[in-house]
Amino acid sequence: MNFSINREQLLPSLSQIVRVIEKRHAMPILVNVLVQCRDQQLVLTGSDLEIQVVSTINLDKIGGP
Repeated sequence: MNFSINREQLLPSLSQIVRVIEKRHAMPILVNVLVQCRDQQLVLTGSDLEIQVVSTINLDKIGGP
């Protein structure tokens, strides 16, 4: 999947999610951000097993593989 996004669109949403993610965690999967493209939107998800933050950004162009 290919998509195009400006840095200015991505940073506010990504910075909200990074606040939830702990830097040193016993489970390595929890120090990552899940990135999904659905219905012309970029969906970013982060969790620390207690709190989950999901942010969506509207995209202009999404391309296939």
